[in-house]
Amino acid sequence: MIKTLKYILFLLFLPLWWGQYLIPRNKNIWVFGAWYGEKFSDNSKYLYLYLLKNHPEIKSIWLTRDRNLKTEIKKTGGYVYYTNSIKAVYYSLLAKNIIVSSGKKDVNYLFINGTNKIQLWHGSPLKKIGLANPIFFKGLPCQS
Repeated sequence: MIKTLKYILFLLFLPLWWGQYLIPRNKNIWVFGAWYGEKFSDNSKYLYLYLLKNHPEIKSIWLTRDRNLKTEIKKTGGYVYYTNSIKAVYYSLLAKNIIVSSGKKDVNYLFINGTNKIQLWHGSPLKKIGLANPIFFKGLPCQS
């Protein structure tokens, strides 16, 4: 029963998902998030703070799931909303750029189709993949 309900909800949401491509995006609205909405940290935090200070023409919006973070981020003078609030959905649908540190679930991932999604990881997970495969480095010592 629950699995059937999930499929029905998915089918109902599908037109909304594809319809997001038709929404005109505003290049001066950027939505930020980090660590699944649980932290105000990492590269997305520092880009957010940089834009607040140096580019007031860009409306930088932080999305969070944490009440204490909302209070902390408000002190920076920027915009902050709960991830699943109506304002968060509204700005997610209007934003041209979505900036995240961990993944799409840092923000409201259901409403970001048609945006530029910018991932600000500290590094690439591909760094050690070549070293992990001894076939490519036969005879050389592999270090991890």
